[in-house]
Amino acid sequence: MRKTIKSVLLAACICCASFSALSVPEDTVGAYQLIASLQGVSIFKETLAVGESAPLELTWSNGALPDLIYTSSDESVATVDQDGIVTGLADGTATITVSRADGKNSRSLDIAVSSEVEKSVIYNTSELSLGDRLRQYDILHYDGKNKGSTANIVNTQGSYDLAFINENDYILPFDAEYVGDWGSCMYLAPDLEGLTYLDGRTLHSGDVIDRNTHLLCYDYEIKSADSSTRLMLPVFLPAYYSKYIGEGEIRVSMIDHDTKTIELESVDVPADPTDSTLLEVQITSEPYDTIIHGEEALDLTGLKLTIAETNGNGTTTSLLEDITLEEAKERYDVAVSIKEEAPGSGTCQITVTQKNETVGDTASFPVSYGAPVVKGDVDSDGELGVSDVILLQKWLLHVQDTSLPDWNRADLSRDGNLDVFDLCLMKRAMIYGGSIE
Repeated sequence: MRKTIKSVLLAACICCASFSALSVPEDTVGAYQLIASLQGVSIFKETLAVGESAPLELTWSNGALPDLIYTSSDESVATVDQDGIVTGLADGTATITVSRADGKNSRSLDIAVSSEVEKSVIYNTSELSLGDRLRQYDILHYDGKNKGSTANIVNTQGSYDLAFINENDYILPFDAEYVGDWGSCMYLAPDLEGLTYLDGRTLHSGDVIDRNTHLLCYDYEIKSADSSTRLMLPVFLPAYYSKYIGEGEIRVSMIDHDTKTIELESVDVPADPTDSTLLEVQITSEPYDTIIHGEEALDLTGLKLTIAETNGNGTTTSLLEDITLEEAKERYDVAVSIKEEAPGSGTCQITVTQKNETVGDTASFPVSYGAPVVKGDVDSDGELGVSDVILLQKWLLHVQDTSLPDWNRADLSRDGNLDVFDLCLMKRAMIYGGSIE
């Protein structure tokens, strides 16, 4: 039994000695430490101004950060120091390369420099004043003076995006205006497509506010007309109208510029039949020829319309003056009909209707029926001949006592004027056997 115990103790001593001999010294561990790989390099501004400096931003894989080497492909355009600060010197583009000192990993970035770009400005948040306008790529820096540690930024979804300026400087991706603060939080109204603003300080009692508008309050207080809600919000968002004021038409019931208070009310507006749209159509210029010749359709060249949209109170909401039939068709449904009222005469009716609606109006003018017309037959002898060309030419030269019995037949270009172009078309018709097509 004793012999067995000695054997076990001896084996244990040998094992301990073996593990001790295989232990790796601490300085040997560092030699096998993982070195980080450079994943990307960027800069906060697309184009630097001449004389402007900005730091490169590097992204890494896991591991110990290695020593780096920074180089510029054209130091006359942009330089980079060994802290990764790029400085623009002249108009152009330079490639900045960041390499690990061991040469095993590198990344490059093209830097544009322009004298037409303004330098970005770094603002201490405590130094900003209401109404200050900031440009894209300007930088907000929280200086620890209890103002601007965060920023509420209006967005196109009718809400806010929150930026923590006390954690990182905030680089503006858009032009914006500083419109107010609430405690240490700043409010920014960016210049973005889809955002509409209304300066509350310019309002008057009775003004109606579009429910889709972001109401800029700056340092004004908003309250509901029943005084149940009082809010000191630098930007009154569209969603707040329903939440705090009501579902009706939003009006300013009172504004006091001394106490900087805006009182809003919701007004239910009943449907008013006098608000319905009315159309009034007038013919301001009849066609050049109001005769229907033979089997031909009425030529409406020269017809001009004036179309007015009014409400029941007689207020004109839209007015289109002296427009052609084709221009009217771009906005309205237009129908043309001929109603024969007596042998050889009738009425042409122009009916204009709101698209997809029944609101409309009709205007008319008299027409008559005649024998088939010969285009260019200005002397009314039933055919196009040399006499017609001579007559038109004399009329254009203002020969005394020259008249055109049917002047509209000479307007071959159909532009409402008689000129040398019509004479040329008439001569061409003579050459090609009387056809002007």
